[in-house]
Amino acid sequence: MYKRQLRHVLHEGWCSRCKCRVKARAPFALPDSDYGPRAHATLAVLRATMGASVGDLETFTQTVWQWPVSGGQIVAMLDRTAAALVPTYWWLIEQLTHEPVVYDDSTSWVVDGERAALWVFTTKRVTVYWIDPAGTGRVPQAVLGDQIEGSVVTDGARRFQHVAHASEQHCLAHPLRAARDLLVLFPGDPEIEAMMVPLRDRLSWMIGLYSRRDGLAASTWLQYRARARRELIALANRMWTNEDCLRMAKRIRHEVDQWVTFLWDTTGDMEPTDNRSERALRPAVIDRRRVQQNRSLLGVYRDMVLRSVAQTCRQLEVSFETVVTEALLSRTRDGPAATPSPIRRPWRRHWPPSAGRANA
Repeated sequence: MYKRQLRHVLHEGWCSRCKCRVKARAPFALPDSDYGPRAHATLAVLRATMGASVGDLETFTQTVWQWPVSGGQIVAMLDRTAAALVPTYWWLIEQLTHEPVVYDDSTSWVVDGERAALWVFTTKRVTVYWIDPAGTGRVPQAVLGDQIEGSVVTDGARRFQHVAHASEQHCLAHPLRAARDLLVLFPGDPEIEAMMVPLRDRLSWMIGLYSRRDGLAASTWLQYRARARRELIALANRMWTNEDCLRMAKRIRHEVDQWVTFLWDTTGDMEPTDNRSERALRPAVIDRRRVQQNRSLLGVYRDMVLRSVAQTCRQLEVSFETVVTEALLSRTRDGPAATPSPIRRPWRRHWPPSAGRANA
């Protein structure tokens, strides 16, 4: 990541028809910056993939490039990069609505000292981050629209009740963790062990079925599919007196159809847990304290775009640096796209917007 200076010799001539001087355009220069697209791409990579703060980037430019760049210049370069990637960002959102399975999760965030929420929508091929300063639960509808073609995998929270979808799978790791916690909290309790031990074993077995699916015969898979639901219902219908057992039995009867949805999936993209979305959130969670999160709506907009494109490039095994460079050069050559910027949407406390999703 060393600094390379390119010196362009640009010829200037006089046009006798226009009565003005015309200067040639540098092939790899940005008209509104003294730094080229590769410098912009390098800083964007450090920010989006390594969670570097503006202070870290200032230190990087001074020690590695041996060319100090002020924090204001760095922020302007990151904003310019995000603006060039806005059409790509809206394309990723549109692509999400056509994916066979969408995983979602959220975590806490801070915008200008106020509590907000960071959302992630991910598939095997695409990832989109969305920061909601209002912290509402209507983000899936605001981002994806009123309907998506595929199914969703969630942690059990009712997030997609306003978005029409094919089916829904609840993460099996959450009830499995609850069963294990109860066994630790009440060791030796006969009723807790009578319910939680079989529940733990059945959920672990169901999670393991996903990795074994390709090696099982179709008839065996059909038998396992019927057995999974039947055994869970039988366990919930037994006579329980313990409050924790009664609460878990009620949960099983209420969510059993969402626990076994992946067994009916024919695409192969639906997993029994939402670990995919949790892994997508992990880098942001690690960087949450280091980068001081966001102080302005421009920072919200910048982080959403850069993180989403960078994560998608990693999934598709495409160079994020190359994508940024090409986007900046295309924006210079063709001009800013007519695609609306996320920052222009109504971010204030009257979220969600009533106009639905912007055109991608």
